[in-house]
Amino acid sequence: MTVDQQIAYATALALLAVRGELGSIGRDIDLIDRKLADSEDVNGIISALVDLNTDLKRALDGIESSVAGVNSSIDDLAPSQRLPPPGSGGFRRR
Repeated sequence: MTVDQQIAYATALALLAVRGELGSIGRDIDLIDRKLADSEDVNGIISALVDLNTDLKRALDGIESSVAGVNSSIDDLAPSQRLPPPGSGGFRRR
């Protein structure tokens, strides 16, 4: 697998992980919304908030891991394969 294929693969995995976690987060928020409608269920609200916190942490961990994988793949590129640094004028229009 070429480096650019590895970067594309790592990026796709990152997007899938984030999409999956966003679904969990959305369900947590819906549950909190329903619990708030029944303000008597304080324990249910607290439990739903704990679940939301857990899913948010899991999503962040997944994003950080995926970004690290993409960065690692980019670091493996030969200097000639890399984009010039921003502001270096590497790609000027004439």
